[in-house]
Amino acid sequence: MSIRVGTPSTSVARLGQCPAGSRQLVAAAAAVAMACPLALAARLGGVEEAPAALDAAVEARLVGWVHAGGQLVVAFQNPMRRAAVYHALGVAERVRLHLRAADLVPDEGAALRHRIAAACGEDEELAGAIASLAAREAAAAAWASAAGLYAQAGRLMPDRRSGERHLLDAVECLLAGGDAHAAAELGPAGSGARSRYLLGRLAHLDGRLARAEEHLSAAWDLCAHAPDPELATKVSTELAYLCLSHLRPEDAVVWGRRGLQAAAGSGSLAGLPLVPLAFGLSVLGRAEEALSEVASLDGAPQGAERGASSIPLARAGANLAADLLAAARADAAQAVRLAGREGPLLYQAAGLFILATTSYRLGAWGEAVDHAERGLTLAGDAGCTLMVPALHQAATAPLAARGAWEAAEAHVAEAAATATGPLDEMMVAMARALLSRARDDHAGVIDAVEPLRHMDPGRGAGEPGGYWQWQDLCVEALIALRRIDAARLARRGPGPQRRGTRRVQARPRIRVERADAL
Repeated sequence: MSIRVGTPSTSVARLGQCPAGSRQLVAAAAAVAMACPLALAARLGGVEEAPAALDAAVEARLVGWVHAGGQLVVAFQNPMRRAAVYHALGVAERVRLHLRAADLVPDEGAALRHRIAAACGEDEELAGAIASLAAREAAAAAWASAAGLYAQAGRLMPDRRSGERHLLDAVECLLAGGDAHAAAELGPAGSGARSRYLLGRLAHLDGRLARAEEHLSAAWDLCAHAPDPELATKVSTELAYLCLSHLRPEDAVVWGRRGLQAAAGSGSLAGLPLVPLAFGLSVLGRAEEALSEVASLDGAPQGAERGASSIPLARAGANLAADLLAAARADAAQAVRLAGREGPLLYQAAGLFILATTSYRLGAWGEAVDHAERGLTLAGDAGCTLMVPALHQAATAPLAARGAWEAAEAHVAEAAATATGPLDEMMVAMARALLSRARDDHAGVIDAVEPLRHMDPGRGAGEPGGYWQWQDLCVEALIALRRIDAARLARRGPGPQRRGTRRVQARPRIRVERADAL
């Protein structure tokens, strides 16, 4: 075993004083992992008297041992001790140990990682094997593992275009797993359709809506020149989400339907555009149509990236719009549970928003705060600003209802500070209105919803239902101020009545009629 001279380490000094067999055993174990079966370390290091070699290493306080799975296991006490031993090895010795370990370990993934560690340059055959394993990891929704493998394959691939493709695979896996920070650091390379699509997703997650639209529009145009149904589905889906951020639900429906057309014949892709399509229809007051779209795909096979969770999330959005709170909460809980296993983070955040909203309206105020705070933590850890104002709004209502004024005010302030588009501004207005309502500040409620009263009807702001109940809040405030005629006008709203909303529409009218009877 060769040890580099000049490595300042107590562990290395102790190792140098051990018998040759102990040095070989510890070095072999360091090349494998924090814990390595004694039999494997002995074969890897060529140690004949393994127990005696282990005793000497334990006496030198280099390693310990445990009995697990019916075998003795060599175990390093901490990562720094293992790293000191490993980095003291010469390059040739490391390569030899890793290549030998690749032949000895039974697990394919572990064997490939040893081959990667032994690689001294580009290797097309190795890169191909790594990419194959990465694809299997992605199919199992093991996004972090898949991303790391794709990145390694990209760096080892001699062909530049193939290497860039694998790096894009890595970025997409990181996004699917909710790690926007790492995806941005790795960075999509190139100017092709897929690169522009991923750049658009990153910009959207970061709240840079204009930049997102520029990249995604370019990606869609490039798809027209080189037909790719899967990529076209993904691009149109992201454009649908972007239209929702801009509070253009009619455009979101158009892009959602384009996504369904692009995914025709592939049940695993059809779930992608279903969520923004259902939300767009629901915002427009067409909840029954949204539920019909969900029902048409329910039971179809779903892919891993945005798989089975798309069905309950889309249904939860439609049920919330229809004011079917218990059903919406149950569907959202299922969506969050599924998305927690397979991604994406956006589904978890949206599901937690619906959980918080429905829990608040059903009187479970503590649960509502917990769901909203969990969503904010997930978004913050992932570096995702999308859904953050909505989650702050969802936290404001139950906190204000409980009289936790300071915490509620902080959420309103954060919602305003993180708003990047019209949908976010709608959420900020609702947060302010809900805080004012809890304080019996009726004039404050009317001031908060004033921008919504004059919003273009095409944006869905005038539709009654579960998303924005500003009409209810406005009517209540006007009645409290004895402005009955104004309340009668406010209950009509700027938008037309739609299917699936008649039951919700009745509530402001009942309040006005009761006020007339006073």
